[in-house]
Amino acid sequence: MIDYDKKDLVRRFVDQMEEGVDQLAEATESSRMHSIQSEGCMQTRYGSAKEEHGYMADTLNLRTQGKSAALVEARYTNLPENPRSVQLGCVVRLRDSESGDTSDYFVLREGGGEFIEVGEDEIAVITTEAPLYGEMYGLGRGDTFTFKNPRGREFSYVVEDLI
Repeated sequence: MIDYDKKDLVRRFVDQMEEGVDQLAEATESSRMHSIQSEGCMQTRYGSAKEEHGYMADTLNLRTQGKSAALVEARYTNLPENPRSVQLGCVVRLRDSESGDTSDYFVLREGGGEFIEVGEDEIAVITTEAPLYGEMYGLGRGDTFTFKNPRGREFSYVVEDLI
């Protein structure tokens, strides 16, 4: 049985994302400063540091925007109580039919690929766009499904529990 408080998971996720946004903001500012201070191709024959730092700053800024969006979405996601099927806002425990190993997933609109640590446990955040979510959407406790990962390996899972 899953013994997590979803509101606590959201709080942990938001705290983790805020920390990540702060770190990305610092890295973005550092890259922008390097871009401003670096010699460009007009100053040296092969110098591309100015452009490279500019591209890095732009990329970091995009990542910051993504994490910020995940923060907003997480704060306002409806967390269903006692769901009968897998849906947005659920924590789902899957059991691998072959190995018996279990994994927990928290379904949110944004923030896929992040992990929330709770004691010794790790809960993977997946989005409603994730192929795994697409396979388990609407399933209930005890339902079985197969999932083929991007490398072509097929897995069989059982929805062991959901909250």
